[in-house]
Amino acid sequence: MASHVCMTPMSSRIGSKAPSARKRPQIWCRRACCLLVCIVAGLLTGGAAAFAAPELASPWVFGPGGRVRLVAAAASHNGTPVLLAVEFDLKPGWHTYWRAPGDSGIAPRLDWAQSRNLARGEMRWPMPLRFEEMGEASYGYTGHVLLPALVRPVAATTPLHVALTLDYGVCSNICVAGRADLALDLTSGGALAPTSAAPAIAAALTRIPQPPANPDDLVMAKAMLDGGPALSVQYRMPGDAAGMPVIIAVSDGDIYFDAPQGIREGDKVSYLLPVSGGGALEGRKVTVLLSGEDIAIEAERTIR
Repeated sequence: MASHVCMTPMSSRIGSKAPSARKRPQIWCRRACCLLVCIVAGLLTGGAAAFAAPELASPWVFGPGGRVRLVAAAASHNGTPVLLAVEFDLKPGWHTYWRAPGDSGIAPRLDWAQSRNLARGEMRWPMPLRFEEMGEASYGYTGHVLLPALVRPVAATTPLHVALTLDYGVCSNICVAGRADLALDLTSGGALAPTSAAPAIAAALTRIPQPPANPDDLVMAKAMLDGGPALSVQYRMPGDAAGMPVIIAVSDGDIYFDAPQGIREGDKVSYLLPVSGGGALEGRKVTVLLSGEDIAIEAERTIR
């Protein structure tokens, strides 16, 4: 990838406010995220918490822009899904990428093939930041970040060897591709005691966007803006959700979404995102993420 100057987080978070100390509505735990939260909740409560295990992590792998490792929320398994996390510790001024890097960037690739007693490994991606440079947008993470992963053992009575080859990109004033071979072992049976990383992984789960409770609350459509094509997004905010959420829109192929314009009227937020690239918006699948003080929403729609 060609080098470019450092992208910085989008400064114009449309109408967003710093998080308040008040209790947030419990609206994020849906579908797969509920399973993840329940796994950690089971570890952090009850008798298992009295027998907390030490840290279970792979060695740090040092690379361009920082270091990365694999950490576990528990030191053993009983055949049910196990919660891990890829942990990045990035140097100031560096960032790595979300599952869809945007207009520029390096998409992460994960290979679990060298694992033993592993049926499947699935990443869960927290809400990314938006970076902009010279009209191009990309999405990712800075600083210290945990990216949760759910792994499913094949057999309950066999130890689990998790081996992950992670190909990733990091950027500052240049962009560099990195590779890390990460591995750790979980015993089988016994008490499912939480490790020291379990609370931090649980916190990362709350930043994973989930589908809106009512699918009809989020509507996407093609529109026009300043004589050019645009994506219209309208969302009805739940309960007493405050502020104006940050929006990220991505699609496959050759279309891109430029910096949005947004407005809030009562509990309804509306956005227009200019479309660039040579592709047609109609018939395209578009994924939208909304992140605010009280919400973390992800939805996919086919544009009509």
